[in-house]
Amino acid sequence: MSDFSNEMDQLLSIFILETKQLLESLESIMLEVEENDDIPDEHINEIFRTMHTVKGSAAMMSYDNISKVAHRIEDLFFKVREDHSTGDKFSEICDIVFDGADFIKSQIEKLEEGEEANDTADELIEHINAVLAEMNGE
Repeated sequence: MSDFSNEMDQLLSIFILETKQLLESLESIMLEVEENDDIPDEHINEIFRTMHTVKGSAAMMSYDNISKVAHRIEDLFFKVREDHSTGDKFSEICDIVFDGADFIKSQIEKLEEGEEANDTADELIEHINAVLAEMNGE
């Protein structure tokens, strides 16, 4: 096995481990958010940072579909952070985060099994786009 192949295996292992840890933290935050029926600024910022990190790591590894989902959720939380509110979209936004996390987890599981992470999340991305458009008054 070549050095390049070993390095890629190591990078993949690190990507999987870090992404799983980030998703675990994200789910913990989201359960607290749902329980309290509120997203405090600290959680908004943490969700934004988590998605930013997943987006960048996935893009670096060329997992574009994971990166796209993380990017759109990041954009959604940029808007929430900017408005300091979810408006009437609280539960819809929570569902989006959980759906996004589920999609990313499913792709990570495929990678762990040696498969390609090539599923698409077009419906989820369209849903995020629609919520963002509504929040922007479009």
